[in-house]
Amino acid sequence: MSDKLSDKAISRNNSLLTGDGLSCNEAFLNELDMGDLIDIIQVGSATFNISSKHKKAINEVFSKIIPIRNKVMHTRPIEFSDRGTLEETLHTLDKKLSFIKWNELVKTRDQLRNNPQKLIVETTFTPEVDDTTSIYHNLPVPEFDDTGYIGRKKEIKELTKLLESDKNQIITVIGNGGIGKTAIVVKCLYELLDSSNSRGFEAIIWVSLKTKTLSKGEFVNIRSSIGEINKMYSVLQKYMVEETSSSENDILTFMEEFSTLLVIDNLETVPTEAIIDFLKKIPSKSKVLITSRSGLGELENRYVLAELNKKDARMYFISLSRYYQLNIHEQEIQIIDDLIEKHLYSSPLSIKWYITSLFFGADTNTLLSNKSDLVEFSMSNIIEKLTENEIKVLWLLLVEGKSLSYGEIDYYIVPEHSQLLISSINKLLSTSMLRNSIGGKYEINNMAKDYLKVYRSPDSSFIRDISQKRTILNRMMQEIKTKNEADPFSPRSLFNNLKNENTKIASYYLIMALESSSKKHWKESSELIKKAENVAPDYFEIYKVKAFINAENNNLMDAIDSYRIAIENAHEDTEKASVYYLFSVFYTIKLQDYIQARECIEEAEKYISDEPRITLEKGRIYMYLGEFEEALNIFKSIDTSKNRTDKFANQYVSKISDLYRRMAENYGIRDSNIKFEYLEKSIKEIDKLNNIDQMTCATLIRSLADLSFILSLNKALDLFVITFRKHIGIIQNNSSGYLKKLRQSIIYNESILPDDIIEKSKNLGLNFNDKVPLETEEGKGIIVKLTEYYGFIKNSYHDYYFKVHNINYTNPKVGDRVNFVERDTPKGKIAMKILKIGEIKL
Repeated sequence: MSDKLSDKAISRNNSLLTGDGLSCNEAFLNELDMGDLIDIIQVGSATFNISSKHKKAINEVFSKIIPIRNKVMHTRPIEFSDRGTLEETLHTLDKKLSFIKWNELVKTRDQLRNNPQKLIVETTFTPEVDDTTSIYHNLPVPEFDDTGYIGRKKEIKELTKLLESDKNQIITVIGNGGIGKTAIVVKCLYELLDSSNSRGFEAIIWVSLKTKTLSKGEFVNIRSSIGEINKMYSVLQKYMVEETSSSENDILTFMEEFSTLLVIDNLETVPTEAIIDFLKKIPSKSKVLITSRSGLGELENRYVLAELNKKDARMYFISLSRYYQLNIHEQEIQIIDDLIEKHLYSSPLSIKWYITSLFFGADTNTLLSNKSDLVEFSMSNIIEKLTENEIKVLWLLLVEGKSLSYGEIDYYIVPEHSQLLISSINKLLSTSMLRNSIGGKYEINNMAKDYLKVYRSPDSSFIRDISQKRTILNRMMQEIKTKNEADPFSPRSLFNNLKNENTKIASYYLIMALESSSKKHWKESSELIKKAENVAPDYFEIYKVKAFINAENNNLMDAIDSYRIAIENAHEDTEKASVYYLFSVFYTIKLQDYIQARECIEEAEKYISDEPRITLEKGRIYMYLGEFEEALNIFKSIDTSKNRTDKFANQYVSKISDLYRRMAENYGIRDSNIKFEYLEKSIKEIDKLNNIDQMTCATLIRSLADLSFILSLNKALDLFVITFRKHIGIIQNNSSGYLKKLRQSIIYNESILPDDIIEKSKNLGLNFNDKVPLETEEGKGIIVKLTEYYGFIKNSYHDYYFKVHNINYTNPKVGDRVNFVERDTPKGKIAMKILKIGEIKL
């Protein structure tokens, strides 16, 4: 025997020392460990007449079981695989090492088979003193837990890394009740005791705040549980140096003197606020490890413990079934996996609850349909602490039945401000009820779903509200699709709005922002843009719309910046072309910077070379630059058959008509015939249209105003009269500022113009809405709008729609005071039998 082994034996038993030296070898051997004895045999194999073959066989067997023996003797967690190794050794050792007599092994094996209860009664087990670590600790004795510790190798490695790091002073292991938080922490800490202790902990002090436990398939209260912070301090103080009457101060002093890992198990059972101040005082040389069902916030480094993976959960299920001598593990693997995942939440506690309940006589179907106690135990101390907004997030996920993006949650919940929603989601993530899923979405775990259904079900009004918002969103998406098809280069057309759920929601906010900006509600519009940015910050359409709204509000520099950001975030050719197109329009309309406008439209043309709208805008820019022939060639190169909508037809005609009008401006009265030719072309282009919109009508008004200066030409006079009479319905309802100029020109030429032209021009460009409040008598009002087919009468009570055939007098015009008969229809009030009673003079 070596001197080292002799010293070890003497250190355990001083009586081995006698006056004349050492006592007999057998007494020394009794003080050594099994591993020491095997080492002696290996070294002295020749002395014991053990062959090299037998020496190898001994080493193979005992190298496996000695580490397990050490775990048992020094109260370390037992692995699931350890049980199998011991059982195999029990039944094969006498055969593998047959050169040794194994009388006691055979006797013990027979007792295990025939009378295991007697063996348990006769066996006395006393763990050895834990002299394997220099760390002072009061860790709980690991529970064998029926089968031993299973899996979680990755999680143990990650948690150990956090404990050994200098960066994480407070670590919280988060998870549902029964998910295995305590078990993994105990396993991890015992491995830390046996490791090199690189962090240099001098003490590990444990306190448990657990209030319930599972016993025989039922959840029972723990009588001596700790439910308040002061009691926790008192318990901890017992394991530290007691110097003062303040248990809290003594704990902190101890942790200042010694590098301590303080472990608080099940922290959620005491008020969070009560512990926060204490944790802020923890000395820098020490750490705190917490297990809880909910986190503490920014104070901690949070480690979320998820469910068991499929392999580990199945192994635990099968081993428990075998341990309790049930046959449920003999089912098909897929059936077991489905049961664990869909009904038992892949949770160690749920699996144990299910199998032990079956062992004590429960029925399978009854168990699975009555899981309320299990769910309540696992989720208690969490949901009752949530705010109304946090509950609504969970309700939404429950009602929708699928994972949702941040944008979707924001849309349906409508929090007072975005930070409130972010805070709510973070809080729910800290409880593990909410978790991140694929694609950055959020989902609720199955146990939380079942808890909500039983204890906190969403009310009917909430469900109806969600359904209504879903309908509104889908309807708006359809409207966006229609607009995209009709005019993809409109600022209200949104590309890739269905790319993902976030861009879908962002598109909703963008449309709402555009509607607000059209009413000049700039603050509201800005807030909606910010909501869209929060939801989908990389979505280029946000910056395109933001640029357009900023331009409308004359925030010109912001508009330029936003257009540039939109270009950077656009990826597809059509997307980039649409932004460059609108950027070009911005330079043209808002800044009259035609050089920059031309650069932008040419960039758009690089991405889509044959788009009529881009070509049309390019022609307009050249027209504004005074390059009329080039502009005319560009306009004529457009194949108008590619887009036959009224809107595009009007855009095309208004621009080429305006070009002819501008070309006419180059000629004075002396060149009246040439001037007439271009103005005639301008008007004839407009006459080709079936329907003339407001912008094209404004171009027509300008051409007529210019034509009025050469009415000395008979052909000019004829064209003017014919055109004015033909289009008076749309002219008198146009809001163009050129109407005043046209009216003045007609009055100037009243000596040569027909009387009906003079009469109908009197009220052009005049606004009669200010006179409406004076009409307080029912059945009387003022015509404020008149087209070829319909119009509107106003008084101080209502707006009345009418059709032109209901006017019972000749030559009606805007500004006429009339009598009428009022009639109610499903679409509103209308006017019938309209008679003139006078005119409003402005």
